[in-house]
Amino acid sequence: MASPATTPTHLSTQYASPPLQQTQPVPPDYPGTPYLGDTVVLRPQPAARPAARPIPSRYQGMSFSASTTSPQAQTIAYTFRNMKPEELHAKLLSAVEPKSNSGSVFGDDVLHPTWAIDDLFSSLKSLGIVGTVSEAAVSDPTLRHCVRCHDVYHERDNGLQMCKIEHDKGVLVNINEQPGSLRESKKRSRRANKRAQEKNGQKVAPITLPLDEKPVGLPPPQVAHIPSPYPSLSILEGAAHFQMRDVVVTVCAPPELTPAEGWKALIDYISPNALHNSDARYDAPKCDEDTRVELLNELMERIGDRSDPQCLVCMTGAAGAGKSSLQQTVAERCAESGILGSAYFFSNSDPTRNGTSTIVPTMAYQLGSHNADLRLAIGAAIAQDVVIFKRSVRTQMLNLLVGPLKSLRERCLASLPHAILIDGLDECKGEDRQAELLTVIRECLLAKNLPFRVFISSRPEWAMRTALQFGGHLYSAAYHIQLSDKYDASGDMYRYLERRFKQLILQTGDPNWFSKSDVTNLVKAGSGQFIYVATVHRYISERRASPVERLKTVLNWTPHQKGQVARPFEILDKLYTNILLRAKEEYDAIDTHSGRDFLLLLNIHHANNMKLLTLPLSQDYLAKLLHLEPGSTKILFSDLHSLVTINAEAGDSKSYLQISHKSFSDFLGAESRSKYLFVPLAGVHAHLVKCCFLHITQSTDFLLNAIQQLPLVWKQDCASLLDDEIIDFTRKGGWNTINSIPFAFKFHYSRLLDIFGPLTWSLRKRDPKVVGIMRAFFEEWKRQSAEYNLRRQERVYEWSHSRPHIEERRKARRSGWAI
Repeated sequence: MASPATTPTHLSTQYASPPLQQTQPVPPDYPGTPYLGDTVVLRPQPAARPAARPIPSRYQGMSFSASTTSPQAQTIAYTFRNMKPEELHAKLLSAVEPKSNSGSVFGDDVLHPTWAIDDLFSSLKSLGIVGTVSEAAVSDPTLRHCVRCHDVYHERDNGLQMCKIEHDKGVLVNINEQPGSLRESKKRSRRANKRAQEKNGQKVAPITLPLDEKPVGLPPPQVAHIPSPYPSLSILEGAAHFQMRDVVVTVCAPPELTPAEGWKALIDYISPNALHNSDARYDAPKCDEDTRVELLNELMERIGDRSDPQCLVCMTGAAGAGKSSLQQTVAERCAESGILGSAYFFSNSDPTRNGTSTIVPTMAYQLGSHNADLRLAIGAAIAQDVVIFKRSVRTQMLNLLVGPLKSLRERCLASLPHAILIDGLDECKGEDRQAELLTVIRECLLAKNLPFRVFISSRPEWAMRTALQFGGHLYSAAYHIQLSDKYDASGDMYRYLERRFKQLILQTGDPNWFSKSDVTNLVKAGSGQFIYVATVHRYISERRASPVERLKTVLNWTPHQKGQVARPFEILDKLYTNILLRAKEEYDAIDTHSGRDFLLLLNIHHANNMKLLTLPLSQDYLAKLLHLEPGSTKILFSDLHSLVTINAEAGDSKSYLQISHKSFSDFLGAESRSKYLFVPLAGVHAHLVKCCFLHITQSTDFLLNAIQQLPLVWKQDCASLLDDEIIDFTRKGGWNTINSIPFAFKFHYSRLLDIFGPLTWSLRKRDPKVVGIMRAFFEEWKRQSAEYNLRRQERVYEWSHSRPHIEERRKARRSGWAI
């Protein structure tokens, strides 16, 4: 509670306000009824009303001394000191009355110009004497009724008292209740007294209401609360039943940040885990001394050459090709040579570095740490715009990096470390965010004549792939390194495993615990995938297991072995699972893909690639068979370029799917590894049969091809999955359609009769009539097949014994060769 200030001597004796009963804090800019939560308190008045209006108690402790020593302030102070307060009050009131009176203190009727009143109003408002509540009270047109004096009034006519009639005692009335009878007012007063006694534990003098008085009317109008953009600094929230006098409240705007404080604010928005030497990446993979030698030398040469017009180096490669190891090794070498300006390693599993919100602040922090002037410039930019971290990546790049860098002298700019490394762009969530970052780097870092060399590594996913392909915005600006096509890592993988296995000799106690053929087989199984041999080494080198036994487990591991409990490729499986889940999410998000099963389509293409169907089918042929539009295969694998590619064989215009890594094929084929992503081969066969049924019943332009493929993809393992489709196909006359075409397209249907029993095993009890119809058609086609084969043999015999053929054979014998 604030203690009351001392009242000046020339005011305290004559104009000290009488003590208040149940007084409450008065609103600072409204000279009316004091408030207490949702209650109203009447101010007790003396028996006789003074001639002049008393000075409110909140102003009694005010000093009229000027805050400045200007001549105008001194003149005002001199006038106020030599004028009685009531005279000053009367003159001010007369100046603002609607019209002057002949008996005014001015002696004559005076009409004050409007501009003088406006200046006075502005001055009083700026000094805090007139506030928004007073303006609202004057503009309120409501005509109110006072139930104490039974008079009507406007709020602008209300004074320091609740009504114009003076009363002896105040009444505490709840303003949320409508004014009622005298008895209800007494009840409310008694309840208020009782609550006060219970709260304070002491007796309180009751507030009574004389019989000749009536309850208080409605409260004055309330002004709508305007929320402040700054946090509340109130120390009175929830307080009640207290008294304050002579309190001066000063509201200050939040202080502006200094450059040093702006730099400290930057630290809250960086990602320490993304640094190349962060504790979160304490076991980050890196290249051995004698591995990737040529590639590392090429990268360091590109990054270290400031005269090269290509300021951007982009490296793409399949999943597990060793991109992060190369980036880590390059970052350490750049740091040792003093040219590392910034390094940022994305990670999809780390929320602090799986987006673009922290990359620019982290880059600014690392670059600013190398130069004090740049640090101050970055801090000043943050102080100028405290919400810079909530703005777009482009705005952050321009304001936190480009602007401060441009403010440096050319000599200081040239001495800055110039290598900026970004690893795992594909780990950044959102393809649009990845593309946005690449665009910002090109427009801000590469096009602003800054002395930086940027090195970005990523899987060849959509954002990076489209930017680097012909016509992309980075096609001519970047030097592109493709690990999968140009750089064979088999030799490096062999040296890596051989060195790691030799380090385990102490653990095994046998210098010959592994052979060179073992290393060769593991490298071959890796298919150029560096992460494969790294995963194998991590599994074999487990401290609490035998390296010899674990090496045997890896070499003899088969994906379809029953009771398989070993998990040597667990880390690799997590990588494949994450890639597939992200690709599935992106594919399912397209509305035109509704009803399509991404994993099923992927496994159909995989089975076709592994020749688990019949002869390999081209991607266009397979798309038509699956009722997909042209180009759907590219869309299906658009987010899997790190695992599969679509290539055309030599001399063949048709494209075929190529899986980059054998371990990925094993992952798809083993339920123990792919788990909930696994699709059995029976599901693949069943879906292909359904597609053939649909082509035949709809008589599409792919009809003959579908009839040829049906007996080739219909296997025993999917028989129980097709009962409903077989019944529907029979009712729609599908078998009749097949029977109506030439037998040359039905050559393979005879084999269906050989497995007719297993094919219709579950259908016999459900609909034997359909089974009977199928058997009749299959027996007829088998008879036709026998006749066809017989005629074929006869034609071959006739041709082989014909006269032209005999003469041809004789000539061949004379020439020394036979047909």
